[in-house]
Amino acid sequence: MAWNQLGKGYLNKNEQATDENKQPHWKGTVDFEGRAISIAGWTRSKDGRESMYFAFSENDEAPKKDETPKDGELPF
Repeated sequence: MAWNQLGKGYLNKNEQATDENKQPHWKGTVDFEGRAISIAGWTRSKDGRESMYFAFSENDEAPKKDETPKDGELPF
């Protein structure tokens, strides 16, 4: 089975996360087909088993790649 890579990203441990403030334990960003996507992850333990819950959101503050050149612009 061949893998088709769709993007790259990272997760960093959030040192400010506590059970009281409910911030994600892990935060990061992925570049998915030219779109900046924010990732938040929470670790959980239940019945001695650990799991991770993720939430994804589009990062509107990051510049998006525009594949179409504007009039008068060179495409490289």
